[in-house]
Amino acid sequence: MEQKSKILDMSLHAKIGEIEELRVPAQKILLSEPIQGSYGESDFKKAGAFSMRLKSIFGLFDSFGSRIEINKIKEGKFQDYDRFFAYGNDRQEEWDEIRPEGTYLRTYSLGDWNHLKETYRKIIQYAKANGYELTGYAHEEGLNEMSIASENEYMTMITIGVKKKENA
Repeated sequence: MEQKSKILDMSLHAKIGEIEELRVPAQKILLSEPIQGSYGESDFKKAGAFSMRLKSIFGLFDSFGSRIEINKIKEGKFQDYDRFFAYGNDRQEEWDEIRPEGTYLRTYSLGDWNHLKETYRKIIQYAKANGYELTGYAHEEGLNEMSIASENEYMTMITIGVKKKENA
């Protein structure tokens, strides 16, 4: 409940479209089986299995997001998700990978998935203008799905790792 409260609080204070740079510590990540990214029947089955895995680890059906490889974003395939993910914690022994410590860009998008295209274009422009190269994965998290009346109110937080370009 504490984690859900923090996420809802983030959605209340989010500045839609504003891109912030932040330093993020290393973070344990749990991953689902690979998904097709279409959110069809196969992906929903994998989401259900992943939710059950999280329940076995945390004792509850924890929330999770989706991730996209940076190369897919560079190709303009903004909804070509590869896996569902959830954050682990320092006390848990089971995890699949570690999201590295480093500099990340974070922004918020409001509306359905069609709005994400423009948000990703803004992130790419911001990175280029500031001498950054996008790295790793874009991690998308829905912040308020339990408290909205329509998909136009849906808020997505996007977090992407960056590093300074060599010649920047």
